[in-house]
Amino acid sequence: MFDRKKLIRLLKYHPKIPSQFDQISVGGKVKASELLDIYRRREETSFGKYKGFPEVIQMLKVEGENYVRVHPMEASAKSYFIFTDNKVKVIMGILVDD
Repeated sequence: MFDRKKLIRLLKYHPKIPSQFDQISVGGKVKASELLDIYRRREETSFGKYKGFPEVIQMLKVEGENYVRVHPMEASAKSYFIFTDNKVKVIMGILVDD
């Protein structure tokens, strides 16, 4: 899919790095526990539109009170939600529209 190191650099330093992405934004930090219910509901109402919900929900459970960031982006007519640690060094999960 993506080169993880390049993607992390892109997320961390955007808009300084040009990219092939149509849209990208760097997310603010939020406690994983606060996102857990939101993404559980989104999974229930997405009707299979996105791949990756089970892994993202499990990651949010494990992270609990730790801060994570959600980076929405669009590329090649697809939508992505990329979850990273607070320091934008580790990709923790990705939702991709199907």
